[in-house]
Amino acid sequence: VRPLVGAEYAALGINDPQGRIERFVTSGMDDETRRRIGPLPEGYGLLGLIIRENRSFRIADINVDPHRHGFPPNHPPMSSFLGVPIAVQGVSLGRLYLTNKLGAAEFSPADQALVETFALHAGIAMDNARLHEQLQRLAVVDERERISKDLHDGIIQNLYAVGLSLED
Repeated sequence: VRPLVGAEYAALGINDPQGRIERFVTSGMDDETRRRIGPLPEGYGLLGLIIRENRSFRIADINVDPHRHGFPPNHPPMSSFLGVPIAVQGVSLGRLYLTNKLGAAEFSPADQALVETFALHAGIAMDNARLHEQLQRLAVVDERERISKDLHDGIIQNLYAVGLSLED
């Protein structure tokens, strides 16, 4: 989505069931810069605002926004901001964060609409991936249960055969 709206940086924050950021995937930032920044964001400031209010925010300059929490050392400068929640059937899965609109002072309402549509599709894809993962786990459990029953039945048959042999 970063090139679609002309953002210098983008991130996908995936949250755990409690709403905290558990994965933070960045785009537009090289690995060395990402490493120097340090640990994942914890969801304070603007990132936390989107988590708490679960709605989109378009901000012209995050450096003067009252919700700003600040940047860690070695973080690249950022100004314009667009944050959009990702949800499916009312369940929050994560957020898209975009910063530094290229060629304009801030993100437009059209940019926001595009990212919200993208977030809808991303939410469906993320939900499908989670469902697929759950199905794989269930398949493994089913297979283990089948093997367990086969072993159990085989052992019972062997014990019965041994019992018959002993009676003989």
